[in-house]
Amino acid sequence: MKKFLFISGVMAGGTAVILGAFGAHALKNTIGPEDMKIFEKAVHYQMYHALALLLSGILSGYGHPKTTGYAGIFFLAGILLFSGSLYLWAIRQPAGIENIAIIKYLPPFGGFSYIAGWTLLLISFIKKPL
Repeated sequence: MKKFLFISGVMAGGTAVILGAFGAHALKNTIGPEDMKIFEKAVHYQMYHALALLLSGILSGYGHPKTTGYAGIFFLAGILLFSGSLYLWAIRQPAGIENIAIIKYLPPFGGFSYIAGWTLLLISFIKKPL
């Protein structure tokens, strides 16, 4: 599980940098300022939780390993659901997907996943103190 968390964290961090650069350069004249803010929020949350994935991998040897692993899975789910749906929402018009209504209903599930990840990380250390 530790290797999975590290690989996921590195990949999420790397794609956050790529998407941030893409947004800053390729999208700046394609989407409006409100959609650009949404895109930037997606990049920020992806990067924060890429670091949380790496932290989960590092801390899996100190906390309860199974619970720490589940925390990482929830962080990854949050990246996909929250950041992923915000990316799609921000580019919906140029991508021609403005009629896909489900996109706007996914961020709360991603937010819940982030909260669950942080909660499980806490529980991991309550179960097995440092």
